[in-house]
Amino acid sequence: MEVDSAAPPVTADGPSAGGEPGDDPPDRPLNVSGMQVYTIKFKPTDVDPESTGKDETQTAQVDTSKAMQKKLVIVLAGTGGAPGPLGVASFAAGLGFHTYAIAYHDEYNASTGTGSNAEIFTNSRFNEFDGKGRTPSQVKVPRADCVEVRVTKALTYLQTKNPQGDWSYYLKKDGTVRWSDVIFIGHSHGATSSAAFAHLVRAWRAISLSGPRDTNPVIATWLTMPTPTPIDRYFGFTGTATASTRTTSRPWRPPTTSARSRPSRGCSPPTAARTA
Repeated sequence: MEVDSAAPPVTADGPSAGGEPGDDPPDRPLNVSGMQVYTIKFKPTDVDPESTGKDETQTAQVDTSKAMQKKLVIVLAGTGGAPGPLGVASFAAGLGFHTYAIAYHDEYNASTGTGSNAEIFTNSRFNEFDGKGRTPSQVKVPRADCVEVRVTKALTYLQTKNPQGDWSYYLKKDGTVRWSDVIFIGHSHGATSSAAFAHLVRAWRAISLSGPRDTNPVIATWLTMPTPTPIDRYFGFTGTATASTRTTSRPWRPPTTSARSRPSRGCSPPTAARTA
């Protein structure tokens, strides 16, 4: 574990925490200090000896000199990628967000091996998040390796190693994560996982960079499931000149609506695709 820090403690708090009905409000104010960038690098096994896979170097970052956004950004890499993209994490930290580039089970290719079973997509993505062993699935995720557990334990660990960042602000009194102050953002494989994870918990935002997919050769069942995360909290970005544009924009278009119209009640795809 490495911590990059060197500055006198100075409180740097931003605007008051927001929220909407249904969100979990914080039970105390955010209390950061130091007026600087803190970068903490650590592996899952530094936090939890029960971790067995994807033991790669993760990066957490917070810039306490900024007006704090009071939101935690979880960054999800593409297929087989190292935790990151770190450029996304550092950009968000520079805007006043807490960021965590997590190591998670992204080692499988979601576009192969599903056959005609749309449930395999859903089981695989959901297992990444909570490690509950749904079958059939393309990936086996021990509970200690899942995103839910790793985020929970990382916040406790980071609070100990970097109290200036006040990472436990995102934990409830019972030690579980306040997901409604969490933003999932991912690229490619991580783009799809970001949107899928927001179908299991009420997130502040789910942002997909070149995604989500899970539409070939069949459309994943999770794409039309009801979602605890409000529809207007989903965002997607894709390049209009890339070969994958048609694939990545497909989930944004429910069968009976256009890309920019609101889906029917209970349908989960976001309300509009953002293209560039």
